[in-house]
Amino acid sequence: MVEKKDSDAGAVRIAAVMPCYGVEQYLPAFLESLAAQTLPLNRLQLVFVDDGSPDRSGELIREWCAEHAPHSVVLTQDNGGAAAARNAGLAFVTAERVTFPDPDDVFDPNYFRAVLGFLKGRGRKGADLLATQLLLLNDATGEVSDTHPLRRKFRNGSQVVDLTRHPEYIHLQSPTAFYRSAEVARLGLAFEPGIKPNLEDAYFTTLYLADKAQPRVGIIPEARYHYRRREDGSSLVQSSWRKPTKYTLLPEVGYLRVLEKVKARRGHVPVWAQNLVLYDLLFYHRQDERIHSATAWLDDSIVQVFHPLVRRILEHIDAETIDGFSILPTSAQLRQALLIGYKGLDARPTSLPLVRVDTGRELVQVRYWFGGDLPAEEFRVRGLLIEPVHAKVRDVSYLGRVLMHERIVWLPATGTIRVVIDGRAVPLTLGTRPDPVYLMRPSMIWRQLAGDSGPTEKAVGTPSTTRAEQLPLKRRARRVAGRTVRASRAWVDSAMAKRSPDARQQRADARLVARARSAAVQRRSRQARTFMDRDIQAQDNAEHLYRHVRQAHPEVNAWFVLSRSSTDWARLAAEGFRLVDHGSQEHTMLLLNTVHLISSQVDHYVVHPLDRRRFTTSWRFTFLQHGVTRNDLSRWINGKPISLLVTASPDEHASFAGDHTPCVFTDKEVQLTGFPRHDRLLRLSRASGDRRGLVVMPTWRRTLLGDTVNAAGGNARSLREDFLDSPYAQNWLSLLASDRLREVAEQHDSTHFRCPPMSASSATATPTCRRCSPGRH
Repeated sequence: MVEKKDSDAGAVRIAAVMPCYGVEQYLPAFLESLAAQTLPLNRLQLVFVDDGSPDRSGELIREWCAEHAPHSVVLTQDNGGAAAARNAGLAFVTAERVTFPDPDDVFDPNYFRAVLGFLKGRGRKGADLLATQLLLLNDATGEVSDTHPLRRKFRNGSQVVDLTRHPEYIHLQSPTAFYRSAEVARLGLAFEPGIKPNLEDAYFTTLYLADKAQPRVGIIPEARYHYRRREDGSSLVQSSWRKPTKYTLLPEVGYLRVLEKVKARRGHVPVWAQNLVLYDLLFYHRQDERIHSATAWLDDSIVQVFHPLVRRILEHIDAETIDGFSILPTSAQLRQALLIGYKGLDARPTSLPLVRVDTGRELVQVRYWFGGDLPAEEFRVRGLLIEPVHAKVRDVSYLGRVLMHERIVWLPATGTIRVVIDGRAVPLTLGTRPDPVYLMRPSMIWRQLAGDSGPTEKAVGTPSTTRAEQLPLKRRARRVAGRTVRASRAWVDSAMAKRSPDARQQRADARLVARARSAAVQRRSRQARTFMDRDIQAQDNAEHLYRHVRQAHPEVNAWFVLSRSSTDWARLAAEGFRLVDHGSQEHTMLLLNTVHLISSQVDHYVVHPLDRRRFTTSWRFTFLQHGVTRNDLSRWINGKPISLLVTASPDEHASFAGDHTPCVFTDKEVQLTGFPRHDRLLRLSRASGDRRGLVVMPTWRRTLLGDTVNAAGGNARSLREDFLDSPYAQNWLSLLASDRLREVAEQHDSTHFRCPPMSASSATATPTCRRCSPGRH
């Protein structure tokens, strides 16, 4: 293949400044991707900065430069951090544009050529900032994925965007940005070493763009940058959640300071700059929403500093920016928490959504957020003043601070409803509140009101024209002819679709649904109550409740789901359980006829056992809790479709259903019943005359679990070979083998132990303890 020569082959228009510290294991891949560039390396100004690296990084760089790019600049300095290293390298830049890639990442082979080609395009020289596409590189598998939250700005191809018109086209990372070197020098910009542990890229970029009244960003999706997500979590971004300065220093010297500087320069904070800061700030609260949150360790001393800083930051961000934020998925709850908890806005509802109906009890749920004290409420049904059938006030907390409250009310759905809040009638709506729209695109207007794609909108600001008007006459003629061709090919596409895997799956699903509705299957499973513990194990509340139901209520069409490979299958089959193999076609048909799903587990594969895109189901779900809940599980279970949840003690019941708790459940869903397996334990205890046994029941640790064996989900896990070497196992085994424990047992006439499971020969085998002497297990 003959390489096409560039017309200005001698020009060096692009510089790359690369700070290096402790990246010896990643450098070979980075340097190899640099050597593989389709743009000759002599067309690039390469500046490496060895930032006092403790490994062989500097040596590897010099060896590579000597072989591949002798024109490169290699600087060596004492360790000062990435910001100081970039600033040192920036002083040597003479090229028109400069970027700051990280040496643990990888370039696509056409990366720099695509950037240079974009710069040569007509009208694209006016772009103040060039943004290339960041793809995520999985360090463990080598897989590259396009899942970055800001990927949407690349979906319309190469273009130049005016940020004042399109403030959602923000860009934060300096490794995937190209700046005008002359502008950086004129503004006296430098990376701030004091901004730690991250954000220095966004800080630099914001101040760079803030100098322009109408900053323009060039979007280059063809230039792909592979950002390495380290498997060990050692990168600055990944490890930053464990650093106190992320919550105390960074919000003040990063977010707050950059907003103040932008306002001083422009007289206001443009919406694009608000979006940029809000995007990064929201990750704190989004992280705190996770079930296993990296922010759970925060103590009160950090919380007391963090929240006042956020309040000061949001003084520079408009309520409309928060309320309409759509750059990354953000729950309405989080947006309202920012508005109410920090800005003190909308402390009383302007509308009330009716979000759920309980058809069995003929009730409807009303929910709204508020700040301060509970508003004065007046509920009327059929004109009569009533008290809610069920109600609670839920506290909504983020990072250790209650930001707002949610009122949850169940009302009769059998008459006309009217609600008055603080003396004012509030309009009622059906369903959740729609997201507000503050920027209405032409495509949205035409699609919703005219059913047509309508005129196109040019990103740079030229007048809009219809698509037909943009096409020359001959092209329009070809387009009309093309419609006929496409129509004639429609039957081909239809025929091919019928042969596609998706179409085959749809036909198989349709046949399975038809079987589930057949008379033969209906006789067995109509109006089924389906019980289940884990897919690979019974021995929990569902097993014991099923046994009770079969004995006390034989008229109930009850079934028990379990994997046929489970060690419990033969035992339950011998007892007469009506078993269905988990994951089988019989299981699917049973679920299609189930009216009540009952389980001691609430994992996703339990509450959503069928693909909701393929099958339509309707059942009530009862959560027979596995044990007595001590910690806050609201992040995990609030989103689960739980109709009934059982508890074992008054305090536990109050922790779920009581006021000012984080759970969304009221005393409608939460019942104080005790656990079915506790009833059985009590009976066994009363029947047994031996009270000398000492039962040890350790709790488990999520970090000790191996990978999920079944890709579709389930509780089967691979075994960890290093389990017995873990501190958890070592501490438990040390306790069980201790002389002190033996002495205490002998003093209380306890002659034998039952030890916790410490190893197993397979993922489903019954574990045994390796360290017990014979006869003591």
